[in-house]
Formats: sequence, C-alpha cells, structure tokens
Amino acid sequence: MEMHEVLTRTNSMILGSEVSRSTLLTRSTTADISAVDWIAQLNAKCKTILSAMCSHSDLLLKYDLTSREPDSPMIYVNTRMPSKFMFNMEAFPRLSKLEKLNGKQLQVEELVYHKMFEAVIERYTNSNQKPNPVLRDTRSSEFCYRMAIKVEAVPAQKALKARRLILLREFLILQHLWECFHREMKAKVCGTDQLIGFPMPFEFKNVVGCSEFDFTEDGMTYMHYNIHGAEEKVLITTIPQTVPDSTSTTIGSSLSYMATERLGPSLGYLIDLMRSQGKTFSVSSALKIYDQILCRMMIMHKYGVVHCNPNPSCFYFGPGESCNVLYISELGSALVKPEFNMQVPRFHDRFVSYLRFRERRCHFVQDVESAFYIFLYMLVGRLPWDGRTLGNLKPAEGMSMVQPSDDPYTDRSLTIDDKEKFWQNQDTISRAIRVVEMEIYDPLYVSFTADLLEALYSRTRESLQLSSSVGIANYMKDCCVGNTQAYNVYYNLRRVIATYFRFEILNQPLKDRQGSARLEQLNRSSTNDLRIAFDLSHWCWNHLDPNPNSSTSKRISFKT
Repeated sequence: MEMHEVLTRTNSMILGSEVSRSTLLTRSTTADISAVDWIAQLNAKCKTILSAMCSHSDLLLKYDLTSREPDSPMIYVNTRMPSKFMFNMEAFPRLSKLEKLNGKQLQVEELVYHKMFEAVIERYTNSNQKPNPVLRDTRSSEFCYRMAIKVEAVPAQKALKARRLILLREFLILQHLWECFHREMKAKVCGTDQLIGFPMPFEFKNVVGCSEFDFTEDGMTYMHYNIHGAEEKVLITTIPQTVPDSTSTTIGSSLSYMATERLGPSLGYLIDLMRSQGKTFSVSSALKIYDQILCRMMIMHKYGVVHCNPNPSCFYFGPGESCNVLYISELGSALVKPEFNMQVPRFHDRFVSYLRFRERRCHFVQDVESAFYIFLYMLVGRLPWDGRTLGNLKPAEGMSMVQPSDDPYTDRSLTIDDKEKFWQNQDTISRAIRVVEMEIYDPLYVSFTADLLEALYSRTRESLQLSSSVGIANYMKDCCVGNTQAYNVYYNLRRVIATYFRFEILNQPLKDRQGSARLEQLNRSSTNDLRIAFDLSHWCWNHLDPNPNSSTSKRISFKT
C-alpha cells in the first residue's frame, strides 16, 4: 500500500478535552469498559491540568479554548502520551483579522495575524510576507492556524531527579536548530528550505501558581541535564526561559508547555495501523521514508545535534497537503555537541544503537544505525530481537526470533548482543530480505531489489565501522561538504535509494557508480525500465546537494 494513500485515509487518534462521558462511550463501542475508564481518566487528568494552566498563565490570551457548541471542544488531546508526565494537544491561536489593503481582496493566509507567532515566523524565515515564500513549499497552508502544544506536568515532589524535567531541554534544542538556520539564512549560505521537516518552535512557558506543581523553596536545587548531556545542580530560580526576542525569566514550577507547529500522524502510528491489517510497507514507500529520515539527520547533525533515540514515534507526517513531508520530533533525549561520557536515560530498546553501549558515548553515526532499524521494521514488520523487547510476538514467516528471559536486565543486555551480531554476520539481513514482498515481480528486478537492500546494509555497516571514530567537531564541519567521510555516511545510502527509482533528472551527487553498472546490466537484459517512477507530487525529495568543494559549513560558527 502506498503511503500517500494511507495518509489520506487516516488521522491521528485525538480526543477533545471537553468531550462528555456519553460521547466517550459512543466512540468506544469496540472497546471494553476498562479502555473507556482509561480514556475517562485521561480526560479528567487533562482537564485538571488545563484548568491550572488557564488560571495561572496567559494561555487564554494566546489560544482560543472556548467551545461555541456543546461537545465541540477547541482543544484536542492525543490519547497517545509521549510519557507518563506529558501529553500532546492541539489548539487554535487567537487570531486578529487585517483590514483590506487599499481595497484589495486579500488571500486567506493574509487575513490572519497573531503578534507573537508572526514575530517568530518572520525571525526564522527573514520574510514578513503572507503567504510566506520560505514556508510556501514546505508547510501546509494551514500553517499556524492550529498549534501543537506539549504539556509537561510532573508533581513537584517527583521533579528533583535530572531525568524528570525534559521539556525545557527539548525546546532549547529545537530552538538551537532554528537559530543556527537563522544565522545561515542571514549570511546567505544555505537554502530557504534547509529546515524542511523540523517543526518550528513558537514558545516555552512555565506555569506558576498551582500548588501541585509549584516549587516551594526559593533557591532550591535539582539535578538537570543540560543540552550537552552534562548532569549538573541548578538553582530553580536560575534556569533561563529563552524565547527569541523576549526577556529571560525563571522557572518556578514543574508545569510547563511548549508550542510548535502542528503535525500529522506519526510513523509509529501508521506502522501499527498497517500491522493491524496484516500489511507492511512497500519497498518504494519504505525507501522514500528512509531517505527523508536520513535527510533530517544530516541537517540535524550538521548543527551538532544527536537525536539519541530515533524510533518510529519520533517521526511525523505534515498535515494537509504537507503529508508527503516527514518531520523529526521528540527531542527529549537529544544532545547538542555531546562531549560527556554519560548515558541519556531515555531511549527505545528496540531501536537504540548498540554502538552507544559499546563505546559509552553518543555520536552522530549512532542515529544512522537506528534509522536502518526503522527502515527494516517498515519492510518486514519485525526486528530480529523483538522477541526479547516485545515478549509474545510471532516471528515473520521465514524468520526465526529469539525468546525473552525472565530478567528484563538480561534481555536488554542480550538485545545489544543481538544487534552487534546483526552487523557482524549478513545472514540475518539476507533472511529478512527473503520475506520482503517485492513490488516488481520480474525475476531480474527481484534480484536487483535484493542487491539494493543488501547494499544499504553493507554501507551502513561500513559507516558504523569507519565514522564512529571521527570527532564531533570534524564530523559537524564536514557533514554537508561533498566527498568527505561524514557526508558520505548519508549520501552513500541516498545514492542506493535513488537507484531504485526513475527520476526525470538526477543530480550528479546522487548517481551511484555501482548502481549505474547494475542498471546497465538490466537494460541489456530488458527492453523496458520497470523501476518505480518517483512521483514528486505525492512525495518530498530533498535536494541537499552541495558543491563538492563547498566550505559553507566552515564559514558559520554555531555557538550554544
């Protein structure tokens, strides 16, 4: 099934914060009473927290939270919460209307205005035009009409451990990416679509005034992981709340929220949806998504950020007509220029890099290892070690699967061993390829596709072996400079991916020598090119092709 077809027929699972219990019951006809109770509890919890936010912050001045019709809320809360103390919601900003300009009828995008959000957009795009030319091709026309708001609500007595409060770090890392882009934009050394696939951050707000979340002792300390991953003691009154073009304030509670642009369903949600129907992604869809993941990582790594926890739930498709763009999010475990030998506490066992455990440090290339696991998961619907991480999961046809032990710590250790063996022996990937359902049934192209998938595995393995020793500073400097080792981590894979498709025009940096030789063999044996045509109207293809002699990344200094 093609991904654009899935996207047009599905929405993320959302629940209105003001939906009555009777409505909940009618929406849960196939669920048992325990599921209904769980949703009701979530509904009550969100209402309590939102009530505190509305009472003790300027939330109502910025967002339209009023419901004009019974059971038609203006806030929607995702039932899939990022963590125990977090939830995501969507809300409409309070927008002012502009008068007609000299009697001229304005477009719908020009009729809305919100002072704070407009200021952020103008800063990050260097343009105050509406529709904004920088965003026109990379964002939905609904951009800024509905906002995504992530709320972190940790009871104050549980917020003293470093791993608890992470929303501020997530905002600062996302802001770091956009500030780096902003400096490059001003210096005119990058394209205006450099941060396609990265949600724009609008604000971070700490809410003070609710007894359950307020810190009671002024000057008290708690352990905090800064954006570089170092654990340090921080005074409650000295944590900066930095928002572009605003004054710094302090944090006085463990209740905060962050507003970004709204996104569509996550890749994890869509994978689960397809698995529930007994389906996996087509090879072409998985490759298109895999390529976008690599492009997001390339730019993120260029700006010094290691995600540290890539998994399907970290990637979201854009809303509306931007559904062909994949966005990277969930940066709570990310690090900026990690220079400390510490383990970020939050990660996904199934997709975390084994190199991170073996080398006891975080490195950019570890994200690329996790990206390959996501790609394999899309193709097969299983990972070789899922028996340990998921328990009673049946293996895919033709694939063996390890079984869990009685000790979760042992399972974690054995899972890392399984991953190391996965990269030492090609038998596992060969067995996985045999169960992939090929789109092109011609025997020559089946063999061609299998060779391509093995090439992706081999080149990823080569990158893990060679590039993990490249220092952080050198890797960042060379990430987007052609023909460097860091650059080839992504483009050696992108070239293989591009070989699978027919393009009208393919830029030189994306032409693969080995792939071209293989295609010549196919052309001699077949009169027609049966490869899948890359449809740019349904899928985003990132043009990140630098000049091989470019020194762009050396001209900009990214301070944090």
